[in-house]
Amino acid sequence: MSLKYLGVLLRNPKFCDLADPVEESVKIVALSTLLHDIGHYPYSHWIEELAKTGGEFFESHEQRAALIIQNSKIGRIISDDWGIDPSVVGRLISRKTSGGKENLLGSIVDSVIDVDKVDYLQRDSAHFGVPYGQAIDANRLISSLFVDPKNNRICLTEKGRSSFVGLITSNIIMYQEVYWHKTVRACTAMFKRFFFQFIEENKGMLKTIRDQYLSYPDERFIETLFSRTQDNPELNRLISPFANQGRALFKPAYVYYPTHSMHDQSGSTKKLFGEISNGSYSYKMKIADELVDVLKKHVSEASNMKQLDIILETAPVDYREVAELDGFRLYDSRIGEFEVLSPEIMQLNDYLRKNRSSYVLCSPNFYSRLKKLSVREWSEIFSSVLRRL
Repeated sequence: MSLKYLGVLLRNPKFCDLADPVEESVKIVALSTLLHDIGHYPYSHWIEELAKTGGEFFESHEQRAALIIQNSKIGRIISDDWGIDPSVVGRLISRKTSGGKENLLGSIVDSVIDVDKVDYLQRDSAHFGVPYGQAIDANRLISSLFVDPKNNRICLTEKGRSSFVGLITSNIIMYQEVYWHKTVRACTAMFKRFFFQFIEENKGMLKTIRDQYLSYPDERFIETLFSRTQDNPELNRLISPFANQGRALFKPAYVYYPTHSMHDQSGSTKKLFGEISNGSYSYKMKIADELVDVLKKHVSEASNMKQLDIILETAPVDYREVAELDGFRLYDSRIGEFEVLSPEIMQLNDYLRKNRSSYVLCSPNFYSRLKKLSVREWSEIFSSVLRRL
């Protein structure tokens, strides 16, 4: 995909001028796109979500990739055999470009129209068996590539407008229907709650977790976590489905949609879920604990509910990604001028942020009772939780 991008961009004199020396730039882009995911560790996206909400910090996979490239045999090969400074490749991957040429090349690797997004949206769509990736006309988009010298990033000509909208729309739909699917969020929430608690209880072995556990393949990583929590059944059950020990996934007892009219009936509901969506992970845990106590008093069938029977989860939004449309311009070759995006397209910028849902997830043991609670009853429960915070 990156070489297809370069095949078009290298026919643009402005790109060749900004990317001089061109041969070096081609190598940098090829290496950066080839190695951009080399820093991934087991369940890294979910662990990174914890870090972004105030959980125990682990380097992002992009930062880890830069460290691997700098401090391993790979870096020496890049330097000796390719004649490229490995730190430049690391900066492009970790989004720490130094301006000028690096910014331009970095936009091929990371931007609203980067090669990764075009690739994974089509591939994920095919593997999940959903049609949303078909909305992307990759050939049309690639043939429309251009350079925005003001922002020093790649952009599109006006003929790529429809394929650009298709890319943005496909991204939104894949989030709504796949990445934010309720079962995906339940699995994510169970793992995050488990891992946060595991770290809290094993801070003395944090270096071992970082240097050893995160180097394991997924299966060994999960097997290790599962075996180390055998003496803690409540915590262990959260990781059990990942270790192929049944499929006792948590269920959505209550789902909060920010734009849903029924939630307007209760200011307490809106306020509490504002706290949930904006708070740190440790604060989410505090709210969940208070919710357990309130449910035990309000719902007779929940009197034996334990701390880890309720997990709170909010669909994550990477604010760097949803803000990418800001400043993006299209080049109208007919009049030789750049144009900003129309308000209709810019509105897509905030769609995910405004429509991300939050969940009260519960153990399957309590789902049949909690799902019967009315909106009014939930509102009263949430009011009680707010008074405790």
